[in-house]
Amino acid sequence: MDMWAAYARPFDTHPSHAQALFERFHVVQHLNRGVDEVRRSEMLCIGRRERVYFKRIRFLPLKSPWNLTGRERDPLATPGRWNVRIVRA
Repeated sequence: MDMWAAYARPFDTHPSHAQALFERFHVVQHLNRGVDEVRRSEMLCIGRRERVYFKRIRFLPLKSPWNLTGRERDPLATPGRWNVRIVRA
């Protein structure tokens, strides 16, 4: 079901054995918003050199591994440069 509160309300008011399942689109949308929020907050805390590095590789973790080129695989292979909070998010 959609994540709209009106759809979820019957599950709160009328207890039953039914389970509420949300659409994958909305779950992924919430996850992406959370990752972007963490990334933005971390970008404000790091230095200028690191900002340039993270701007260049913003979408690499979201890309399918089999679609990465050789130049795109190199930054992902060096986890030491990755910010721990961004990776965890």
